[in-house]
Amino acid sequence: MGEGNVSEILATRHRPRGVGIYTRRMSKKHHGTPLQSARRASESGLSFVCMLGIWQDRKGHQDLVDSEKEEAYAQAYQEAGLDVWIWGYPKRGQEKPFAEDLCEHARRMNAVGVVVDPEVTYKRHPHAIKDLYLEVVNNLDESL
Repeated sequence: MGEGNVSEILATRHRPRGVGIYTRRMSKKHHGTPLQSARRASESGLSFVCMLGIWQDRKGHQDLVDSEKEEAYAQAYQEAGLDVWIWGYPKRGQEKPFAEDLCEHARRMNAVGVVVDPEVTYKRHPHAIKDLYLEVVNNLDESL
């Protein structure tokens, strides 16, 4: 996509709309089967589900959900008419692998787009935030 003004580029992207939930770890024990979870989400009036893709912290770079399970839930939500977004929790200094993996997750699951949740490691580091979003933007394509 190029390295234009990050704010301008992000302003042209779509955003989650309506009421949704953010998930961390998907499991049959807590969420039911993918079909049950999608049915419950749809019947509750949700319009989107934002599923965790990448988590970075002091333990490193983690994918907290098994890919096969993740894909089954994403497909069930989509078939129930919900938008699927992929979100991630980045750690400052690890922007490149974060952006690459986050966008790869989103493409693999046919997600509508990505959501980034920069928190504590980015506090008081505005240049790092810009670097993070430039990496994400540079990894987006027309499918996201």
